[in-house]
Amino acid sequence: MPVTNEMANFAEYTVEKKVEGSYRWKRIGMWLSYFLVPAILMIIMFALGLGAIALIVFIPLYFPFLLPKIIYPATFRYVDIEYEYTIISGDLTISYIFGRRSRKEWLAPTSISSMQRIAPYRDEYKAEADSDDIVNRYEAVATKNHPDNYYALFDNEKGEKCMVMFQATTKVIKLLAFHNKKTIVAEVSA
Repeated sequence: MPVTNEMANFAEYTVEKKVEGSYRWKRIGMWLSYFLVPAILMIIMFALGLGAIALIVFIPLYFPFLLPKIIYPATFRYVDIEYEYTIISGDLTISYIFGRRSRKEWLAPTSISSMQRIAPYRDEYKAEADSDDIVNRYEAVATKNHPDNYYALFDNEKGEKCMVMFQATTKVIKLLAFHNKKTIVAEVSA
């Protein structure tokens, strides 16, 4: 099958958020809440003289049925995050993927040609991405210190300054250079 122009201008990449920092503590807190909340409720029920009901409700219902079938699938997906970015016809779109199931668009399609700066997130370029005058930050990376991180500065439809950070593959860098040669900081071989 021949490659069309539309297929040549397409890239998609998914990054799983690395478990570190506050994200790690959110995941630990979620796991602890699965066991501490029912334990505290059982203790309160025992203190009120309802210990038999606590044993009947929590032991046979909560742990084998409610936790694995209802509570865990409904809650843990919010601390199991992936980012997907897509470049189609010169527009960059970023989505959250919760628990490998549900998807939410995070950054609406943004024209690459309207971006003011596209550079690696390191060395002398890092300060511009960390500037205080940036209103909206979209960090769709596994970790902020990954060597392949790039950032792009642009203005959204409200005129606010925005920064998007993503992990760039060779194909993505080539597409960014194709759609916006004047602002990308990269050596791209043809």
